[in-house]
Amino acid sequence: MFNLFNTPIRKRIYWAFASLVGISIIIISINLISLSNIKSLFNTYTDSISYARLMKNIETDIIELNRLILVFRLTNSTSTIEDISQLLEGISQNVSTLIANDIDIAEESQKRYTTLAKSLSLLSTKVSKLTLERNFLDKVDAELNGHINQTYQDLNAEIQKQDTGVLTYHYRFLYSLLTSLALAETHSTRYFQERTNHSKSEFVSAMQVAADLLNAQSLIVADTFNAEQIQQFKLDFNLIENTFFKKVQADRNFIFLVNVVIAGEVSELSSLSSSITQDALERQSFIVQKTQTNLTFYQTLSVLSSVFLLMLGFYVASRIARSIIVPIHAISNTFDNICEGVQVNEIPGTERGDEIGSLARSATLFKQNSDQTKILLDKTEQLAQSLLEREQELEIAAKKANSAADAKSAFLANMSHEIRTPMNGIIGMVGLLQDTKLDNKQFQFAQNIKSSAESLMRIINDVLDYSKIESGKLSIEETPFSLEKLISDIGKVLEPTAHAKNLEFLCPANFIGNIEVLGDPIRLRQILINLLSNAIKFTNTGYVELYVSIQSLNEDNLEVSINVKDSGIGITESQRENLFERFHQLDYGMTRKTGGTGLGLAISAQLVKMMDGDIEVISTPGVGSEFKFTVKLKKSVVPPQRTLKKYPARYYAYVNNSQMQTYLQELFLNWKHPLEMINFESDLEALITENSLQNTVFIIDFNLVTNEKIISTLHQLKKHHAKFIVMSSISDAFNTVLDTQLADKMVTKPVGASELYNAIISLDTAITDHNVNEISPGELPQLNGTILLVEDDFINQEVAQGILNKFGIQSDIAGNGADAIEMLSKKSYSLVLMDCMMPVMDGYMATQKLRSGASGELNQNIPVIALTADAIKGVREKCLAAGMSDYLTKPITPEILLQKLQQWMTN
Repeated sequence: MFNLFNTPIRKRIYWAFASLVGISIIIISINLISLSNIKSLFNTYTDSISYARLMKNIETDIIELNRLILVFRLTNSTSTIEDISQLLEGISQNVSTLIANDIDIAEESQKRYTTLAKSLSLLSTKVSKLTLERNFLDKVDAELNGHINQTYQDLNAEIQKQDTGVLTYHYRFLYSLLTSLALAETHSTRYFQERTNHSKSEFVSAMQVAADLLNAQSLIVADTFNAEQIQQFKLDFNLIENTFFKKVQADRNFIFLVNVVIAGEVSELSSLSSSITQDALERQSFIVQKTQTNLTFYQTLSVLSSVFLLMLGFYVASRIARSIIVPIHAISNTFDNICEGVQVNEIPGTERGDEIGSLARSATLFKQNSDQTKILLDKTEQLAQSLLEREQELEIAAKKANSAADAKSAFLANMSHEIRTPMNGIIGMVGLLQDTKLDNKQFQFAQNIKSSAESLMRIINDVLDYSKIESGKLSIEETPFSLEKLISDIGKVLEPTAHAKNLEFLCPANFIGNIEVLGDPIRLRQILINLLSNAIKFTNTGYVELYVSIQSLNEDNLEVSINVKDSGIGITESQRENLFERFHQLDYGMTRKTGGTGLGLAISAQLVKMMDGDIEVISTPGVGSEFKFTVKLKKSVVPPQRTLKKYPARYYAYVNNSQMQTYLQELFLNWKHPLEMINFESDLEALITENSLQNTVFIIDFNLVTNEKIISTLHQLKKHHAKFIVMSSISDAFNTVLDTQLADKMVTKPVGASELYNAIISLDTAITDHNVNEISPGELPQLNGTILLVEDDFINQEVAQGILNKFGIQSDIAGNGADAIEMLSKKSYSLVLMDCMMPVMDGYMATQKLRSGASGELNQNIPVIALTADAIKGVREKCLAAGMSDYLTKPITPEILLQKLQQWMTN
């Protein structure tokens, strides 16, 4: 005997589910068949609607056609014929669509479609003929008007000949002919307006009067007329009369075609279209009734099938519920009692052989485990108390860690200030020293001191910057700067090192557009100096080149791609794996020779990432390396494009480096002027023969002026009024004769576009539309005003005053913030340069007091520029929050200070 309690529940559910699925498939199949038939009916109904709509459109168009024919009969308008032709074409296309349609229609309707298409074709032919008839009528009308106008001209010409001031017989005769012609023209016009026989008879009478006059005149012999003239007038009047009757016949043909032929065709089309439309509407009504009947049947079938499935499902569900849910509910209550601690003596269903029996036996096991759980709960409470105590200890440790991080940040800020302040003094003093009158050797010593100080500053910056990156204190600023000038300035800084190793150093090596961008020039400069310094460091022979590519991402953003290539020792695959890790150095022995902290590339990679860019390296050991990185910058100002006047200046270049030649030619190509490469052995000797080289400029590499013969050739060219721009390294000991007697302008390598452009426009031979904001070398702008310098360090006071004096600015000094407040209350100033960290009162507090009115209203709103050696994240915000207008980080460079002064002293 079958035992239901020993059959697994999954099998019972499976068979019940299979039964439901089978019945569902049958009902779904019935519904799908029903839906398919309904869809077919609706498609047929939709086609009939489209068919009826299209036929209705055809009927409407034929009514419109009838209206246009009536309009044309009234207006005789050419544009109406065009409208009729277009409407006929549209009706023909719609009829073709109906004929090509596969819809099931009666044979009689199909014959009507064919008849309608033929009638349309015939009507189109007649409309085309109507156009021809109209054109012919217009042609005859033009001929008639031409004959009449010509006869008018001939008669007027004869009248002018007879105009003696006396009314002679011949004079009256000509006027009679002219009057008859005018009457004939009037009656002709009236006839074609009214089309009455009376007007035509009047035209014939006028023409007969003219003929009688001419016949009578031909019998009279006079000196003023001859037989040929009389005969010509007869021919003219006969031609007018014949042309008139020709036009009458053409007009009758045209009216007959319009009023009888075409109007009759259109009436037949209207009758035919009405019949077809009526057939379509009757068929559509039949399909609607058929569709509604079938839809009702299929709806009833679907509802009955769904009800049957619902009842069957309810029956199966109730059977499953009685066999599964009831015993499960009993076991669930048992579990609840166990959880609540109620004593349970017996668990129902343990004797069953299905899943419920397994669940009941599991409840028995659960009861056993519940007793053990009570014991474990006591132990858990003890463990929770221990964890609470441990959490309190961790909270105390976290507070200590935060205190250590704050102490690290404070130490970092203090170190930045303590190191940058004396370095600002060293670098600034060397810059002031170089502005004094030094000989070449002294200038070179000062330059070496400055280079060493800047190198030390870069090492210090690397250490401090990496600490700032680790502590999250480093930020990226956004200030406007010239990308081309930034790269050119970097090249000037590193060129002496490359020149000392006899390397070909091009920075940049390709043309960079004259564009200003928004970004962090200090961090971009740091990346470039790191990469270029490494390239020079690990390259003994060959070249180091920097290429720049600018791509516009959208209206506001740019992606700048920079490649640094060298012909150095290269990097192996294993070395590249950890190249951008901190304290990683390629070759310890090489590093000991060249120096370095091992942080430059790691910092560069972090800065590139902070600028939304990527950095990568491609290298072959023994061949060279290429470092490539991209950064995202914003567009700022696009200065006017630089151009050189094409004539009369001529430009020649004498350089032996192929990439330098390409670079110079790119510059001149963008300046809209050709540049020719020459050599001294042939080209210059040919130029010497010219009488004058007044409009000729030579760009010469100083390294190629190697012997007396070349110098002699240059002097000969100089006598012919040639101008020379000499490119030289800052490390070269300039030849006195070359410097004072030959070179009109000296530019420092690597040659930047702005520097070379300014050198060219300063020569008298090249007048250009140059950028008036650019400053020629050696020319510093002079500003008016008095500045209060608030600085506690004596050396930095002298540095700042020396830089300000170069710009023509007077300055007073205050040793701390308290002295500054007192001085600002007594004297008006143009601007305040405020050091942030000073004894007695720091710059932040002094600025807050100034803005609050502690010094009175005299300088309360004066621009205040902060001077800070603290370059960590948040300093700018702190300065602005204190009421300062802007800020500068030490060491101060004259160019950046000038930009700030021009910005705030001219506002």
